[in-house]
Amino acid sequence: MLMLGYRNASFTLSQKGNPTVKESTDLGMSWMVQRFVEKTAVGLSKDDSRLASALVSASNDDFNELRTLSRKDSPKGVESDLALFREILAEVRDEYCRALIRWIRNIACCDEVLVCGGTSCFVRQELTQYFSKEGVPIVWHGGVEVPASLDTNKLGERLADAWANHTTYIEMLDTKFGYNREVPLISQSKKVISLTSNKPDPWAGFLPMKEGI
Repeated sequence: MLMLGYRNASFTLSQKGNPTVKESTDLGMSWMVQRFVEKTAVGLSKDDSRLASALVSASNDDFNELRTLSRKDSPKGVESDLALFREILAEVRDEYCRALIRWIRNIACCDEVLVCGGTSCFVRQELTQYFSKEGVPIVWHGGVEVPASLDTNKLGERLADAWANHTTYIEMLDTKFGYNREVPLISQSKKVISLTSNKPDPWAGFLPMKEGI
């Protein structure tokens, strides 16, 4: 399993369900943000919360957020900064991908990889190319799909692990208590769910994590 987050990247190798190798490195989105700030050298701060979002948007050919990072007053100055930002972003992205793949290659061989974490979406194309070349199938985000009705802040795949943990835990408790859940945990139509069962509700009196669950 390859997890790419904001602060770091981690890799867990499992054989027959048992973890055998675990590694972690600082190659998260923060690594790219730091390099971008250093290489542009125009007074940006790595602590600026707009940076990561701007880099992701720019990678999807939306440069509006990147443009707002400029501290120039004139339109000509802003466009000059934007050209610089785009050039440096391409360099930093390439540096990051090469460093990440070099790190992955040095850990261990695998016959399948589960890739997750928000940063993985940023370099999805490069990771797909690498693992395809190696003949390694990829399972993106464990096949987990976060219900749109829960993703109110548009966090996307960054919610996948939390949602998977939540549903797995609820299903485990349903099994333990013999509870027959007749409707899904969450309604895609955003309507409040009414749970019905011929057995006493073991969750009576408990506060739900979200209305409808």
